[in-house]
Amino acid sequence: MKVKLIPVINLEVYGLKNLEYPKNGPYWEFAKEWDLYNKKARIRKGYSSSMKPYVQGATFYEIDQFSDIDLSFLIQNQIDSVEEDEDVSLIEQLYSIDGGCVLNVNGIDVLLPQCCSNLNCFHSWIDLFLEPNNHFYQGHPSPKIKVTENKILIDLVNHHFKGESFAQKITVPQIELDSADLIKAIELASTEFDLLRQRIRRLKLGTDWDIVGLENILVFEKIIHK
Repeated sequence: MKVKLIPVINLEVYGLKNLEYPKNGPYWEFAKEWDLYNKKARIRKGYSSSMKPYVQGATFYEIDQFSDIDLSFLIQNQIDSVEEDEDVSLIEQLYSIDGGCVLNVNGIDVLLPQCCSNLNCFHSWIDLFLEPNNHFYQGHPSPKIKVTENKILIDLVNHHFKGESFAQKITVPQIELDSADLIKAIELASTEFDLLRQRIRRLKLGTDWDIVGLENILVFEKIIHK
């Protein structure tokens, strides 16, 4: 079984004047319509026209789709979105970039990040092995997880958010993974996040982003295992 955790950034642009939101949905059933809207919205916002979504119609993009200019623009928008508050520092108000990881098994996307997921949610995958009793969260709804000694059962049917539906096409309602395969996927995804942190540190040098540990805030603080 080939298991991948593919880091993606969610770049959703909405509320633009004179650009009508698609009338049909969901996006996976009207992918071309949503692709056209997303591209127009993204370009008008100031991002590159060459960016390709991870899934047609969706607003998820793999990290390498972001040029340095696009990534800098994303970070600047994240910083600018914070409202000034005399009682709360900028660092306290900044949050991780929207997105997460796609769980792909044997070439099939089993789980995409859901509403309110961000890159920091990657900790939930790690916690399956460090803190298995913690609530697994990849946005809402999130699947129900059962951890045994060598297996991980992911259940998209009996999830924790009753009354909510997954914002994706459900191809595999339930799946059991070998722990060893998932650990390898976590390690590879961690490497990609390390590279993203390095890029942010490098880009920070040419800006006025005077924010200590910015790369850890926008991605997540790296866990060092002892």
